[in-house]
Amino acid sequence: MDIKERKQAAADYERLRRARKRLNEHLMDLISREEVMQAGELLGFMGEGGQLVFDTEDDTSLLFDFAIHRSMRDGGTAPQRLHAQRAPGLKADERRLLAGMLEATFGLYVVDEPIAGLGARVRDGGTDREYLVADFGLAETAYENATFLGRLLNVGDFHVTSGAVVPVNQEGLEAIQRVLDAQRRRARRGSEHTLSAAQIEAAMISTAAAVRARIEFGLPPLQAPKRPLVTKKPSRNGPCPCGSGRKYKACCGKRPSPTRSASRGRRRR
Repeated sequence: MDIKERKQAAADYERLRRARKRLNEHLMDLISREEVMQAGELLGFMGEGGQLVFDTEDDTSLLFDFAIHRSMRDGGTAPQRLHAQRAPGLKADERRLLAGMLEATFGLYVVDEPIAGLGARVRDGGTDREYLVADFGLAETAYENATFLGRLLNVGDFHVTSGAVVPVNQEGLEAIQRVLDAQRRRARRGSEHTLSAAQIEAAMISTAAAVRARIEFGLPPLQAPKRPLVTKKPSRNGPCPCGSGRKYKACCGKRPSPTRSASRGRRRR
């Protein structure tokens, strides 16, 4: 991208930034207080007495971004409902952003090349798909191999973020990996244990935000939770030690223990 193309893209993005603010105001009008509170609970922002509590100002952006893109009512998210209404008052750039919201992708992205005055070239940490992202914040702070968690919107010649991005360091990556590993363990136990895509996304966001807040406040790193040691066989009607919340007999108690299986095998031989 030469200097002229970069300047044109930056000017286009500047217009889209202003349009995004107007569009988000339209979308927030479609979201109820109850939906915002539910989003806050999923993200771990709910404090005592049912009040939202934020560690940093950036957490409010995360909350409203999640509520806009993930809260479901009347069969759709806020962008889907606004699109269905055909919203005659929207301007061209707002419609362009709305179309991008309908196909938005959420994930972990790795910076390949910062682009001064515009944003960065990034790739999806899971699929290696490459994106040209316009975001002045990224242009100022990104460096090669920096990682961030966020949502990308396709607006034509480039992508933009939804406005809520969480930088993720090595500690954050390890914490998010523990979240994903726990989900895979749930999936192996059966569909009733699995989380929805929105719940997984919320867990990733809240984990990354917690790590960021601890860094800002100079607190020690998050520690991986330790599995409780089981010193005796649990009661069949007691809670399963795997942490699923089900009774032992309806969960891990269904499976024969390795010791019993091995002994049976020796008798057959």
